[in-house]
Amino acid sequence: MSESQKRFFNVGVFLGVGLIIFGGVALLKNFGLKIDFDVWKLWPVVFVFAGIGVLVNTKTLENFIDGLLLLLLGGVLLVSNFQLIEGFSVRFWKLWPLFILYIGLKILIQSLGSKQRIIDGKADFNISAVFGGGDYRFEARNLKSGKIVAIFGGGSVNLRDAEIEGESMVLQCFAMFGGIDLIVPDHWMVMVNATPILGGIDNQAAVSSRGDQPAKKILYVEGMVVFGGIDIKN
Repeated sequence: MSESQKRFFNVGVFLGVGLIIFGGVALLKNFGLKIDFDVWKLWPVVFVFAGIGVLVNTKTLENFIDGLLLLLLGGVLLVSNFQLIEGFSVRFWKLWPLFILYIGLKILIQSLGSKQRIIDGKADFNISAVFGGGDYRFEARNLKSGKIVAIFGGGSVNLRDAEIEGESMVLQCFAMFGGIDLIVPDHWMVMVNATPILGGIDNQAAVSSRGDQPAKKILYVEGMVVFGGIDIKN
């Protein structure tokens, strides 16, 4: 997949489309366009598009389940809101025990497994933390690109033992109601081009000038943070 395709097929693009649809319809109705339904019934479309974004980018069974949960949640709520099935009615607040069960299951699975996932040899990585999280440590010496998605979840990504192939690398991050802790080697220069929306990005990574380190590498952190945070340090 080319770099332009990677930028197009990411969670932020799909979630942005969902928000544009919801906000656009609401705006048109406010300006007098005749719409025969309550615009607020459309809000689950955000979950639908976020789920599609996760599914398109998933590479693991766990991430596939995360995306499927978001897609099904949004779909069920849309069907209920618009009464597409006669007699079927579900309210969002009634579904909260499902989230507790799901989060508990993810915590159990992660607790029984390794506390830190060590990933070696992958030039491109894709991490999704949806309603959960984890700790990842990379040891690959040929990193080319990466993508991190945190929706109602988060975790840490440790790149101290990894190395960038070439002079630079782009890491795409998207955090919504979640957080990402990014740890980089001290000879990497981190350039942040991400956009925070009611969120924050704290870049505390300082470049070391020690003589025993190879030439400086540049890590470009791009993406968006919505009601979340990204902490970068070494």
